[in-house]
Amino acid sequence: MTHRRYLLVPALAAVLATPALAQQRSVTLAEAIAMAQRVQVSMLAAQGAVRTTAAARLAAIGEFTPSVNASANGSNSYSEFQRPDPVTGQILSSGSSTTSLSAGLSASINLFSGFSSRADLAAASANQRAAAAGLVSARYGVVVSTTAAFITALTQRQLVGVDSEAVASAQTQLKAAVDKLHAGAATKSDSLTAMVTLGSAQLTLVNAGAALIGAQAALARIIGVDGQVAAQDDSSFYRVVSNVDTATVRREAMAQSPLVQSAQANADAAHASARAAKAGYWPTLSASANANWSGSNSSTPAYNLLPNRSIGLQLNWPLFNKFTRESNIANTEVNAEVQDATAADARRQLQSTLSQDIALLEAAGTSIGIGQTSVSSAREALRVVQEKYRVGTATIVDVMTAQVALNNAETSVLQARFSYLNAKAALEALIGRSL
Repeated sequence: MTHRRYLLVPALAAVLATPALAQQRSVTLAEAIAMAQRVQVSMLAAQGAVRTTAAARLAAIGEFTPSVNASANGSNSYSEFQRPDPVTGQILSSGSSTTSLSAGLSASINLFSGFSSRADLAAASANQRAAAAGLVSARYGVVVSTTAAFITALTQRQLVGVDSEAVASAQTQLKAAVDKLHAGAATKSDSLTAMVTLGSAQLTLVNAGAALIGAQAALARIIGVDGQVAAQDDSSFYRVVSNVDTATVRREAMAQSPLVQSAQANADAAHASARAAKAGYWPTLSASANANWSGSNSSTPAYNLLPNRSIGLQLNWPLFNKFTRESNIANTEVNAEVQDATAADARRQLQSTLSQDIALLEAAGTSIGIGQTSVSSAREALRVVQEKYRVGTATIVDVMTAQVALNNAETSVLQARFSYLNAKAALEALIGRSL
């Protein structure tokens, strides 16, 4: 009965290690990022903002150009009347029709708008820059979140592998304990202890399998795919970068950070809006020209289109508007101050984020190296203590303790690699290149 119990473990491990993976789709990190960028709402919204701000800037440019309108009209009227014939007295009917034609052309242009048009163009241009930076920021966010989901799915699959090895090792140890029990070289407590260890390892494997399914489902959602998606492993993930030039990383990140650029563009737009509000104290001057032509078939000669032309200048100077200008100026100036503070905070936030990511990268890189050494030592220690148990110089508890130490060391390496890959992805997204 005991043999049947632990012989079932390999099948359990195989199922958990590959949950419906026979036909399961797998993606590389580059494929996952490309797919996520096509479906994430943040990307679509940012792309829409780029389009709308570009159109708004075009409209602001249009304020420096004339507006031209053309019109045309045609009409036909018919009149009918009756009269008696003077000879016969019979009522005679007759009628006449008149066709009229007219056309017009008008143009107007703002000659001076109190500098508001120039300020509005500056604000529109700044908003467009902010939208462009927002698109880059959205792309950065998608890259980071997708990479995190990808690495999580990959790490969980590797944890399943570690836990599967732990189950296999516990299975082997149980068999050794049972064999020694049958040979009279061990007590029944050794077998029971081994069985408890095996059960615990199986439970850990089951939980790891469930976590893997959840991680692969999360990856599928973020890239717009139903079901589960497996993260395709790549040996390049495990390359640890040494001697990262942190000064260069900080300089590159500060120069092209979308968060900083967007915040600064918003501040520029706010200052331009404040200048536009102050333009309300200035007069506006516009010019217009109109030309109209009209005629009908009742004129001589018929349809002679008679011209009518006019030109004009219009000056408008609001002398008092119930303090609405002062209110607008105060609101725009306050907003400009807030946006300046926001831009300064964005720069400080970037510096803080860089410090955290660089520290995580360096700490995780060091932990990987230490962890790999620990894994090698723990594996050798387990081999030695298993041999000692076989010859009767070590206890089953010694073996279990060594096995736990190996599992912990392998898990620590995976966790360190997870932290390293996430920190590396975050830094690469900030500087726009691979480390």
